Amino acid sequence: MAALQSFVLASGSPSRAKILNELCFEGFDISPQDIDESELKNEPPRTYIKRICSAKVASAKKNHPDRVILAADTIVAVGRRILQKAQSPDQQHQFMSLISGRRHYSMTAVGIYNPKQPEKIIIKLVETLVQMKRMTDQEIAAYVDSGVWQGCSGYKFDYMFQSLVKRIDGSVSSIQGLPVYTVRNLLGSAGVFPKFSLSK
Repeated sequence: MAALQSFVLASGSPSRAKILNELCFEGFDISPQDIDESELKNEPPRTYIKRICSAKVASAKKNHPDRVILAADTIVAVGRRILQKAQSPDQQHQFMSLISGRRHYSMTAVGIYNPKQPEKIIIKLVETLVQMKRMTDQEIAAYVDSGVWQGCSGYKFDYMFQSLVKRIDGSVSSIQGLPVYTVRNLLGSAGVFPKFSLSK
């Protein structure tokens, strides 16, 4: 059986590691990257998220130049406004009020570095359109009080939040932080495959 190639996940997100484990990827090391994620003036959401993802790959590459590196970053965009991680219940309440009854995009940028092509960092952007119901004050308060949104950009896509969603057009796993179809293809292009698909 072919040897399983390891890789580096340049993210500290437990949900991303869980998704990779459920896809039967093994042998990856977790290496969160501490970079400046500040928005540039008038920077569109798509440009921002791709820049941040690329910066995380480039940062991880400095310490792991001979390893395949996978990075991902997810944001919620309402028009040109990016909803970052809420710093307080009041701010999360504002976010929920903003998206209530409206459409918004969940965007995940995925980056891959292959040491066999050291001059290249490949970035793929996956966009998912989310249509929210018009939420009542009680529904917003219940979600905010749950606290599950802490540490998440915009919101956490758990069952409580999903009960407030009317329609989704795109990748559910992307909203959760890692678009599985895109990730599997990118890792495969770098010679990394899940355990169950290894060929003899």
